[in-house]
Amino acid sequence: MALRSAASAVGNTPLIRIDSLSDRLGCDIYGKGEYMNPGGSVKDRPALRMILEAEKNGELVRGEPGTIVEATGGNTGIALALIGQSLGYNVCLTMVETLSKEKVTFMQTLGAEVVLCPKGPWGGADHYFTVAQRIRDERHAAGERVVFTNQFDNNANTQAHIDTTGPEIAAQLAALGMRLDGFVTASGTAGTISGLASYIKGEAAPAHVKDAVVGCVDCQGSAMFSYLSSRGESLATEGGSVAEGIGKTDVTGNFKRGERCIDAALRGSDAEAYDMAKYLMRHDGIFLGPSGALNVVGAAKLARLLGPGHTIVTILCDSGERYLSSFHNAQAMAAKGFDTAPAPPLAPAQPAATDAPPTALKNKLAGWRRRPENAGADGTLLCGIAETEAFTTRTADGAPRDGLLFLR
Repeated sequence: MALRSAASAVGNTPLIRIDSLSDRLGCDIYGKGEYMNPGGSVKDRPALRMILEAEKNGELVRGEPGTIVEATGGNTGIALALIGQSLGYNVCLTMVETLSKEKVTFMQTLGAEVVLCPKGPWGGADHYFTVAQRIRDERHAAGERVVFTNQFDNNANTQAHIDTTGPEIAAQLAALGMRLDGFVTASGTAGTISGLASYIKGEAAPAHVKDAVVGCVDCQGSAMFSYLSSRGESLATEGGSVAEGIGKTDVTGNFKRGERCIDAALRGSDAEAYDMAKYLMRHDGIFLGPSGALNVVGAAKLARLLGPGHTIVTILCDSGERYLSSFHNAQAMAAKGFDTAPAPPLAPAQPAATDAPPTALKNKLAGWRRRPENAGADGTLLCGIAETEAFTTRTADGAPRDGLLFLR
């Protein structure tokens, strides 16, 4: 295959079967290998679309000086730096100073200007989003052509997944002769979950995709589980998370666009994501960052809920290479109280469990469909809820179950 540019290589990532989990849970669990994009993450898709939309709207002009400003958890910044610079634009990125050093170094190496901001409340004067807005305003006032892409509320973020990721998954499953029974991913800016939920529940989706259950797996410190399960009445949070780029304490414009297409809210802990990352690295040769690992946790939980014989897809967001000083640094994780022992060997494969999860819970989720009686007054939907208490990570003596959660 010959391509004209790195930008034209964005998308068409492989759908990877996660054999060890699939064989033990009796489901086909697939991950969309988004870490294989040119910029190394799922964020290449919205970054490219946001730039193209800015050009279409005249905010940026190819061949003329222009600056892209974005507030980022890292991956969108890397994608904008890589693609934006290749198209002749300057890129200025604001981010929280506590994020992984690898991401900062990568963005700077790509030629981006990086402004590190203290961690603080959303809307604060020094918050990285506020700083990005201020930089945009100051440079615009100075006469520069500048655009703040604002991935949190930019519809191009969601549309990129409606137009590309969703149809790719549908075509790949069709080629395998499979139907989609469940899709699950975490939410950050919410472009991925809103875009794919909107595609799956939309009129353009083919029949083998459109009846799938769509789940949002939420990390510690995030409010999306509370928001969905309360039908928008609560943004309660608890604790914090080591994950970067996912989890929000407010509702983004992109999330609002697709929330009514989300069927289920699930919780996933940092410990579950960390165990999963080690497990996948040892048993499947897949090396993920925390958000991708949490997504696979969500896929395993959804597989347990739906039972054997179903096909579940999730997003493998980025590579663990971006977290060698943090999430994949044993010393750093041990200091935070995590069990850093390597994943143990797999026990001999056993037939998939036939004991169904609690019937009421399974039916509540698997039978969820767009019914008028399930819609709130504001048009949003009630959600089937999958609590982590329905599963266990450890046996009674504290040992991992077959090296991982849910394999009981």
